[in-house]
Amino acid sequence: MTDELVPKLQTFIRAKDPQGTAVLEGHDYLLKFSTLGAPQELRIQYIPRNSWTILYSARSPGATERWFVESKWVWFPEHSGCARVKLASLDPRYKLFASDGPFLRSVVGSPEMTELLMQLPAENHFKANLKDGVLTLSWSVRFNPASNDRNGILLNCAIVMSQLGGQCFKSLQVARMVKGSE
Repeated sequence: MTDELVPKLQTFIRAKDPQGTAVLEGHDYLLKFSTLGAPQELRIQYIPRNSWTILYSARSPGATERWFVESKWVWFPEHSGCARVKLASLDPRYKLFASDGPFLRSVVGSPEMTELLMQLPAENHFKANLKDGVLTLSWSVRFNPASNDRNGILLNCAIVMSQLGGQCFKSLQVARMVKGSE
C-alpha cells in the first residue's frame, strides 16, 4: 500500500478544516477534521478482493435516539427496540428503523439528505446509524482492480462520504435542537 493518496486527501481535508489531518494507518487512510464544532473522522479501509469501505463517524453527545438506514435488507439484533419507518422520498432499496420515527424522518427526510442518498450507486452497500451518541455512516465500494485511477476513485468517494456525513451530522444537530425546544 502506497501513500500517494495521502497528499490529495490532506489537501481536500484542509479545505474543510485547516487543522485537519490525513494519514496512512496500516492499510487504511484516516482523515480527522472538525466541522460544526465537533471532531469527525473519515476512514478508508481496504477490504481484500477489490473493495473499500468508507466510514464516517462523529459523536453527538447526549443523543439517546437510535436509528438505522440500510441500502440492502439486513436484520441485525441491534435493531431490536426500533420500528420500521417509511420515507416516501427514498426509494425502496433503503430500509429505515428507528426508536423515534419522526426524529429519523427529520434527519434523513430533508431534501439535501435525500438527494445525496439517491445519488449513491445502488450496487454499493450503504449503512448509517445513530446509537450510543455516535453517528456512523458506512459505504462499501467495489471497483475494477485494473482501474487506472484508483486514487482518483477513492478521493471522489471520500468527498462524497464527507458531504453525506456532514449533511447528516448537520441534520442530526438541527433535529436535536428542534426536539429539545418542544
